[in-house]
Amino acid sequence: MQVLHSACYPAPCAELTELYVADEYRRQGIASDLVRCAEKACREQHGVREIHLLTGRNNASAQAFYRAMGFREKDEAYFSKRV
Repeated sequence: MQVLHSACYPAPCAELTELYVADEYRRQGIASDLVRCAEKACREQHGVREIHLLTGRNNASAQAFYRAMGFREKDEAYFSKRV
């Protein structure tokens, strides 16, 4: 998780950049606990009010998990460029 500050918005936001739980430890609530802990730390320590993340279009299980955690899809375009 990284906290990002913007000149456009008064409050910082956070970006969840990496979340992985090994197969043998899945379905035990570990990922949910990690996300909740990160949310709490971001909110209480940094004043974050919104968390962003990216996941693969074809990663249905991750998308279902994030929806269950309260994340919603946004209608934004994602761009990338190699330099």
